[in-house]
Amino acid sequence: MKKLIGFGLLALSISGSLMAGEFQSISGQEAYDLYQKLPGVKCQEYRLANYIVYSKYQTKSCSENQTDASRWNCTVQLELKNGKVNSVISADCSREI
Repeated sequence: MKKLIGFGLLALSISGSLMAGEFQSISGQEAYDLYQKLPGVKCQEYRLANYIVYSKYQTKSCSENQTDASRWNCTVQLELKNGKVNSVISADCSREI
């Protein structure tokens, strides 16, 4: 009986590992380039006088949740100068494959 339980736990562990997806992440200029090319909408997350944060999802509106984890989700922080984008502070994109 103990062997059967042990084998069942081992099988469950292996099947869980096989079902888990791999997480893919990029950052920097490569992520910013992807952010710009990514179809969908950019959603303003936060804004101060000197910087702004946007997230971009492959959805049709900011109120729509992206439920497909295999699609890219990008977040960028941009420096503002006189109300206009001056430079990229950071850019990160991730998805599950």
